[in-house]
Amino acid sequence: MTKNLPSFEQWMAAVPVPNRAVRQERRGPNELLLFVPLRKRWFTRGPFRWLMPISEERGVSLDGLGAEVWGACDGRRSLRQIAQDLAEKHHLSFHEARASVTLFLQQLTERKLIVMVGPNRSGQEPSV
Repeated sequence: MTKNLPSFEQWMAAVPVPNRAVRQERRGPNELLLFVPLRKRWFTRGPFRWLMPISEERGVSLDGLGAEVWGACDGRRSLRQIAQDLAEKHHLSFHEARASVTLFLQQLTERKLIVMVGPNRSGQEPSV
């Protein structure tokens, strides 16, 4: 059975939407900490919690550029638009910016900090 993976154009039109449960904490002008709640497991409740202190959230530290891309994930701009803005601001080629932004957003998705919303089946832009 094959997965129905998005095409390149669908991926570029996808809109990164931040997880509403993420808590942000600014640490100086060039560092942003993001905290995402962890799923509660059976061993994190009751007497087990007294024996093993377990964090209820996981933190991710972003540098200035990461915080800039995170801020662009507003649920309105597509991956293409974010890459274009980054390329213009930092004097990069579109392809360099696209590669960096794509990899970074993939990592944020794997850490459950964002979700990528693609166009619907009729080809219209995503609505959040």
